[in-house]
Amino acid sequence: MQERLGPGGADIAGVLRRLGDLACYRGTLAPAQVYYRRSLAIFQNLAPGSLDEATTLHGIGALLQRKGDVESATRYFARAVDALEKQTARLGGTNDVQSSFRANYASWYLDLEDTLLAQKQSEQAYQVSERYRARSFLQMLAERDLLFAQDVPSELQRARKRNAAEYDRVQSQIAALNPAKDKKDIDQLLTRLHDLNIEREQIAEQIKKTSPRFASLQYPRPLDLAGTRQVLDPGTVLLSYSVGHEHTVLFVVQPRGTEPGFSVFTLPVSEKDLQARVEQFRGLIQQRRHASNHDLVLQAGQLYSLLFKPAESLVSGADRLVIVPDGSLQVLPFGALLRNEQQYLVEWKPVHTVVSATVYDELRKTRRTLDNKPVDLVAFGDPRIPIGKDEVQGTADAELGFASERGFTFGRRPFNRREVEDIAGLYPARNRLYLGVNATEEHAKAVGNDVRYIHFATHGLLDERFPLNSAIVLTIPEKLQEGKDNGLLQAWEIFEQVRLDADLVTLSACNTGLGQKLSGEGLIGLTRAFEYAGARSVLASLWSVDDFRTMQLMERFYSELKSGKTKDEALRQAQISLLRSRSSSSPFYWAAFSLFGDWR
Repeated sequence: MQERLGPGGADIAGVLRRLGDLACYRGTLAPAQVYYRRSLAIFQNLAPGSLDEATTLHGIGALLQRKGDVESATRYFARAVDALEKQTARLGGTNDVQSSFRANYASWYLDLEDTLLAQKQSEQAYQVSERYRARSFLQMLAERDLLFAQDVPSELQRARKRNAAEYDRVQSQIAALNPAKDKKDIDQLLTRLHDLNIEREQIAEQIKKTSPRFASLQYPRPLDLAGTRQVLDPGTVLLSYSVGHEHTVLFVVQPRGTEPGFSVFTLPVSEKDLQARVEQFRGLIQQRRHASNHDLVLQAGQLYSLLFKPAESLVSGADRLVIVPDGSLQVLPFGALLRNEQQYLVEWKPVHTVVSATVYDELRKTRRTLDNKPVDLVAFGDPRIPIGKDEVQGTADAELGFASERGFTFGRRPFNRREVEDIAGLYPARNRLYLGVNATEEHAKAVGNDVRYIHFATHGLLDERFPLNSAIVLTIPEKLQEGKDNGLLQAWEIFEQVRLDADLVTLSACNTGLGQKLSGEGLIGLTRAFEYAGARSVLASLWSVDDFRTMQLMERFYSELKSGKTKDEALRQAQISLLRSRSSSSPFYWAAFSLFGDWR
């Protein structure tokens, strides 16, 4: 009836596509193909390049794949991905919006990757894998200086500051309410926070449009295999994982001039199974199991055999490993995997992680001689923070209050002042220390571009509801004042208000490497925020760390840096020093910290 009333309309095309979906579900592929092609013809006529067209193209590709016509399926999957990316470009809004949108369609890239691999087109499959990783972050890296440009109109700068102050004020209002009694008011304020986020996005869009530099921006293009091999330093081998519903693909890329140069392995582990294995392994570690515990040894060995053993001969001659993780692998402490019962992976090779090969290249491009920096080290430690629940609630800050409700224990980390002072002793002539009440958010935002290393020794606050609200806890004002910072250096503030030129930012705190996992975008949180702000590398933790052992690890790490070691090797030596100590041999004490970004 609907088709007779409005033949060839978009509504009819949508109905036909859904009929195709239903027929595929029932296994009647011939009728499904008819429905899809009729739907596609209408969308190509009425809405070319639309998400509807892309979805229909992908549906036809999936149908052809089920019929065994892999070559044709590949063509349709490729057309679907092309249309999706055009749609993403038209989407507008912030990069966060685009990241979330693209993450909903991550399986499309995986489908294209699988059909290419089925046809032995492994290089093209690698490029698809690289193509869907961190596209929004690459765009952000290209645009990051626009917000701080001198040509930004003053009214837009004022609007940004007003928006940030209002955001903090609304958070404080939420903290003052009782979730059981004031649900209606809290919901209204949460809506206000949502509106302020949208306003922040609109201001950012206006800034881009008014900047003379915006039109001339050159966005990084995802690297192909040849480009990846060219950017890898001699001795570096890249392992890029692509986690799918049924299996996981491992691409191994070696530097130019190394043979064979490129290999692909299909690992027999699904997304669901891999997540369960990683969660179980992390759970055993966080129970502070002894290094010789049978279950821990078993899991560490099985994960190594699954993820590394197939490529062991290719990486055995490498000086270091750079890993591009995916899915649950983003929170896996790779160094704690057991190559055999006597050797952890970190004892064999230094390891660091990156979001994608293309992001790695962008970070490498900012390498420069850093010995002439005016300041070697800026460090923050032992901030003044609330001690008890009553004092936390008295600050009237939403994030602190929420953390307290979840059982987060605030208070001094007894060894972090000593940690900062001992590290500063390695750089006695050129350091700036902010301890106690001076370890403020205002000082952190004003570090500037003349510093080589930036170190935070304090609490970290992970917000799983709103990952960009995750924060480094600095000195909390005894009384919040309108327009003043609240003591929480949140990820969104780092993105918008902090610019650095640092070789390394160390987040010597709990859970600082975590955030929201978006397919293809990695972990959105503090680590990514500091990379965006201008850190070539970030050292951050994957779980709540032990205060005393962290102090020991950091002292050794910076001593190794001072002696001339690279960052990845300095971390390796520091971790080995703990794991070979009888009292610190459990991976809980030494494996939490991971190096993100550039290894040098």
